[in-house]
Amino acid sequence: MNTDIIFREADDAYESGDFSKAYALFLEAAGHGDCHAMTRLAAMYESGDGVPRDLTKSIEWDLKAVAAGSTTSILNLGVTFRKIGNVDEAQRWFEKAMANDDGEAALELAKLHYSVNSESPLVRKYLDIAAGSLDLSEDSAEETREWLLKLDSNPDRTM
Repeated sequence: MNTDIIFREADDAYESGDFSKAYALFLEAAGHGDCHAMTRLAAMYESGDGVPRDLTKSIEWDLKAVAAGSTTSILNLGVTFRKIGNVDEAQRWFEKAMANDDGEAALELAKLHYSVNSESPLVRKYLDIAAGSLDLSEDSAEETREWLLKLDSNPDRTM
């Protein structure tokens, strides 16, 4: 079974707004072990695209995707756990993503530490790591620069 073909068809359906077809095809590919399809199913449950929004199911699919080899789902689990208010679990997954050299995870850890203690030196540490990452999206790179400017413009910070 060539799951790449199924995944591409599912992705095309998703991009064209045919979420029910996309869901069915992602589910088929996931059933054959495609970790990328599992990640997309998790994202659909997280956003409610074509399925009822269900963060528990999103987490379940991301965990399956991680077990199948997805590194994207590691970061996604951190984001989802943060959304539901489980800061410790969010931090754990962000740290796992950072261990895989995920610069996005460094930015997320900076924001997480800022939300708990805005004076934490870990905020600067993680922002510096994110700034040095080569795999940040353009939006995340800009967000990192904005955070660093914000910290640099406040001389009273003990970072």
